[in-house]
Amino acid sequence: MDNNRGMLLFGFGCAAGIAGTLLLTSRSGREAVAYLRGKAEEGTQAVKDSVDNLGHAVTHVAERGKKAVRYQAENVAAAVEAGKQAFKSAQETTP
Repeated sequence: MDNNRGMLLFGFGCAAGIAGTLLLTSRSGREAVAYLRGKAEEGTQAVKDSVDNLGHAVTHVAERGKKAVRYQAENVAAAVEAGKQAFKSAQETTP
């Protein structure tokens, strides 16, 4: 029951906002539509730019991750090789 009342109040609030906007606007209908269209296009462009920036950031982080993994793999390989050499050396010196 409370959910229905909340939705009803939300609807009344939206209607009051629309009515107030239409009554108090200083622009003609065409000007208001052009203004709103321009704002919508600006918002769309801002979202596109944000998505592009996010894509570049994700790509950058992925590249850094690949480099880190490659670096660690090289370190592990070097450590294994050093261990092999140490084992060989210890075998040769042990009677």
